[in-house]
Amino acid sequence: MKEPKVKSIISKCLGIFTCLLFVLAIAIIIVGINAYKNNKPTKIFGYIYSVVPTDSMEPVINEGDFILSKEVPFEKLTIGDDIIYYSKSNKIYIVHRIVDVNLDGSFIMKGVNNSTFDTEFVTKENYVGKVVKVLTLFKIGGLIANHRSLIFLILMLLFFFLLIIEIGKMFIAVKEEKIASQNKKNDEEKQKFIEAEREKIRKKILEDIKKEKGKITEK
Repeated sequence: MKEPKVKSIISKCLGIFTCLLFVLAIAIIIVGINAYKNNKPTKIFGYIYSVVPTDSMEPVINEGDFILSKEVPFEKLTIGDDIIYYSKSNKIYIVHRIVDVNLDGSFIMKGVNNSTFDTEFVTKENYVGKVVKVLTLFKIGGLIANHRSLIFLILMLLFFFLLIIEIGKMFIAVKEEKIASQNKKNDEEKQKFIEAEREKIRKKILEDIKKEKGKITEK
């Protein structure tokens, strides 16, 4: 009888864990949407998630690639690092490579695929993060960059749909457990009733035997 109960507990725990994952995924999507609306990179747990919209860093980072950046201290950056910085003149975030250092400690930037240096220098004020991972997923990043709002909306609807399914499964599991518990209780009561009837019959038989013995003794 313990095995079904253990399975039920495991099922509940998995359901709760799945729901938490979906809630976290939805929260990440909402953060992404807000970042997109405010023209800022998506930042979660100290990491920055973004998509490269141009070919200025090819062949190192291709157009449409996903990049994962980390908030590495500005003082630890060196020549050859690929970083994200905010261009005040263009009002956009740029992913380029550090190619030199000025006397004041600011960095000279350049796209790997560009023939000229960037017109702006990178300082602590406009530095965002260092690129630590590049993912190429069949140019899906370009699709997201061009239709981000629509894709975020579709993903949110999908996550909500799956979340509703998981919540429904949890309610069904709880209902099945209640039914199983009620059935078990009914079986126990039925068994007690049967045992009580057996005991009555046994006592009656013993009484009849005693009466018969008493009659034989009197004779």
